[in-house]
Amino acid sequence: MNRILIVLALAVAGLLAAYAAGQEKELKAPEPDRIMGEYSGIYVDSDSDKGSRPVHACAKIIALGNGKYRAVLQIETDPPRTIVLNRDPDVQHGAFVGEPPHVAVRGDVHEDAFRVHQPGLARRGTLGPLYLARSDRRSPTEGLKPPENVKVLLPFEEGKPTSLDAWTNKQWKILPDGSVQVFKGSNRTAFDHGSGCFHIEFCCPFEPKRRGQGRGNSGVYFGGRYEIQILDSFGLESGMGDCGSIYGIAVTGENACLPPLSWQTYDVIYIAPKKRDDGTFEPATMTVFHNGIKIHENQPVPRTTTAAPFKENAERGPLFLQDHGNPVRYRNIWYLELED
Repeated sequence: MNRILIVLALAVAGLLAAYAAGQEKELKAPEPDRIMGEYSGIYVDSDSDKGSRPVHACAKIIALGNGKYRAVLQIETDPPRTIVLNRDPDVQHGAFVGEPPHVAVRGDVHEDAFRVHQPGLARRGTLGPLYLARSDRRSPTEGLKPPENVKVLLPFEEGKPTSLDAWTNKQWKILPDGSVQVFKGSNRTAFDHGSGCFHIEFCCPFEPKRRGQGRGNSGVYFGGRYEIQILDSFGLESGMGDCGSIYGIAVTGENACLPPLSWQTYDVIYIAPKKRDDGTFEPATMTVFHNGIKIHENQPVPRTTTAAPFKENAERGPLFLQDHGNPVRYRNIWYLELED
């Protein structure tokens, strides 16, 4: 009998160990791309009329899949210089090569640094060497705890599964890290809101082979009508459909995107439309901070945006999170209602 119990105990221990290993595998974060990301440093501008002087330089390297990357290098000289380099593993042995008119510029990533240079330093106007260190920038409001007297829509506690009690679509995936993932349709709150101050955290997936609107796409619709776009627009020149834009109405004032797999924040002051005596509406307005950077200030939103579930202006409506077919994640959503 004792022998049987020992065998059973060992079997149970093995199953528990296998389960724990499976859980650890499930919880393991995706491997980071060691080339993609932000880099920053100091460049000595020897072309300045005031003599050599240090200026800030930064680069955003975008992953394009199959070992290909695009680097946007910005040097804050007067006037500023922007140099775009591309890395193709089948060209130049994987080195970054500048686009015209900077075809002589070369770069590489080594030990968390982006090194850029241009041969022929004897000629005036050539690019001196840059050594830019990886910069793991984070939003200053990431993980911001809700103050008193706010309505918590998606509770967040690190490492603790959250609740979808405030939402109508219970099919969204509740993840062990405290976030939820878009799944089986869009989602909306079970109640309507008016004007308010909103805090929203989101994370775009790493989809390097996708392009345009197919890359980490979702959206936050205030009142179910007015969308601030969510998209992996890291390192791009922003347009009407890029991250931070009020879709089709106002381009973001600055591309404040972090790389995919980073937690990003929207902090929004939303003033709902007001119905006039004649039945028309004063437009909604939005002031938006993306990762702590103001990208819209009192921006009028005179009409509902593309793909909004409700097509007419209204004073109240649900907060609506879009399913665009990408595994975008959300967490830590709350708002302070303002008097209309």
